[in-house]
Parts: sequence; C-alpha cells; structure tokens
Amino acid sequence: MACYAVPTLAPNSLTVIQTNLQHKQIAAATLRRVLEGDNKTVALIQEPWIRNNKICGLNNISGKLLLQTPVEKPRTCIVMPKTINASLINQFCSRDLTAVKINSAEDQTTLVLASVYMPGEDDIPAKELAELIQHCEANKWDVIIAADCNAHHPLWGSMDTNKRGEQLTEYLLQTNLTILNRGTEPTFVTSRCQTTIDITLATHKAADLVGGWHVSNEPSFADHRRICFQIHIKPPDPIPYRNPRKTDTKIYEHILTKKLSDFEPADVTLSVDNIESNVQSLTAALTSSYEKACPTEASCHQYYGT
Repeated sequence: MACYAVPTLAPNSLTVIQTNLQHKQIAAATLRRVLEGDNKTVALIQEPWIRNNKICGLNNISGKLLLQTPVEKPRTCIVMPKTINASLINQFCSRDLTAVKINSAEDQTTLVLASVYMPGEDDIPAKELAELIQHCEANKWDVIIAADCNAHHPLWGSMDTNKRGEQLTEYLLQTNLTILNRGTEPTFVTSRCQTTIDITLATHKAADLVGGWHVSNEPSFADHRRICFQIHIKPPDPIPYRNPRKTDTKIYEHILTKKLSDFEPADVTLSVDNIESNVQSLTAALTSSYEKACPTEASCHQYYGT
C-alpha cells in the first residue's frame, strides 16, 4: 500500500487534507496511515467508512475524531490534532455538516473549519450550511469549508456547468466566501467522468492564511482525489517587553550616576510637595536609566490554540 508523503511544514502551520472516502475501508485505512503519529494534520472528511452506523478506521489515532452524535449514517467528520483546542459548533452540525471552531486566546479571533457533503438530490446550499455561514458572518469569524458539492462549474475547475453549479455560484455571490480551487485538475475521476466537484471555500481573511492548495497525486483509493493545503498560523502583533536579566548593569550604573550627579533636589524642607517632586525626579532617573540599559524585545505567541 502506498504511503502519503507529508510535506515539509513551514513554521507555525497545519497541513489540511480534504477528502471523500466514498465509505471505502481501504480509503479510510490509507488516510489513517497518514494521520497516525502526525500531530499537525487536520482531515476534513466526507463519506467516511461506516459500519453499524459508526465511523470506522479513524479512531484511536493521534488526532481526535469530531462529528455530530448521535446521527444516522454520518456523511461528514473532522479529524483534529489533539494539540489544537477545537470544539464542535453543535447547533449547525448534522449528518452532512461537521463544523468546529478554534479560538485564539491572544486576540479573541475564531477560525471555523467545516466539512460539508451536498447530496446531488438535495437543495443547494443545505439549510445548516447557509445558517452556519450567516452566523460566522454576523460574528466576524474566519471560515474554511471543505465541500463535496456534487456540482459542476468552471469557477472551481470543472470543464462544464450543471444546474447545481449555477445554483451554488449564485448563492456564493451573496456571501463573503471565495473559492480556493486553482487550475483544472479534476478532483473526481472515474472511467466515465473526470471533473471537479470537491471545492474549498474561505472568507477573505481565512484565505490569506491558506497556502499550497493543490489536488494531490497520492493514491486515495477512492474516486475522489485528495485536496491538500496548509493553514499558516498567524502570530499576533509582537508585544514589546524588557527582560531584567538582560540589563547591562555597567551601562545602567554609568547613566544613573550621571543623572544623579546632575540632580538638584527641591528644597529639602519636609513638605509634601517637595518630597513628591524629589520622588518623581528620582523615579524618572531610575526608569530612564533602566530603559536605556535594557532594550525592549518582541514577544509573540501562536495563533488559534496551538
């Protein structure tokens, strides 16, 4: 069985695999081999392998399996690294939609990742998906959506257009979502058909975090080829700080000695105003000497809970 080669990651980034397993055991096993022991890969999955109404083949690995439960024959799920603090957005999750949010403690930013299956016989978009997108827009949350849309349109690389493609395009024009698909490499390949029905959507801010989007040539053992990309984890603006241990004591003593030699205290009579004035002058001398002897450094933390 071929092994999927995990790409070299840029610092502070996550690899994302978007894949439809078509309920196949071998496709689930192949994906599992990718995820085992890898704590920096997210899998956004449609049509997982199911047995007795439960998703199989993706439990007890280094990541955590997230989906709406209980649900009859789930068609979406997400595997998230355990190092990422992610939680389900239960009010929008369903058989065909799994959505999780990842919060940044530093700047209160929220990133939503969603896996969506759009059955060919159902309306497009599904009610839960439309409500999720509306909710994210209202709360100014960044969103990345992996979808098997069962729709054709040149906007996402299909060589033809069908009615569902026109309906989805019309809907997307009413949102703040952009299509991340690039090129015309098909994502769905059979002996009778080669087209693109798997799409990646993102809000404009979230799209800026995505790099390396491509259709993978690695075997998936399903008719759907994997989509892979990276989410570059954005650090917040650096917070300047001083490390007292790095103070140059010789410079500090030299500057402070000079300032104190030039210091002319106010009248030494014990009045409140005189004492306060002298304290302020001495404090300013101590502070400015310290700041010059101990320059600021930049402190930054990772984004989205890593």
